[in-house]
Amino acid sequence: MRPFRPCTVNMSTESLTVPQVLREQARSRAGHPLLVCDSERISYHEADVRSAQLARG
Repeated sequence: MRPFRPCTVNMSTESLTVPQVLREQARSRAGHPLLVCDSERISYHEADVRSAQLARG
């Protein structure tokens, strides 16, 4: 098991919603893994797409 490596995110002081934060991270870290569970990985981009689909119903 690899050790957890926290990431630093530079954000402005304005209030952002979770979807806004996710979308911003999807732009800057599109191909990077957001979630890893065993052999499954979900990238920031894929999570953003899924989030938008859920929001539309």
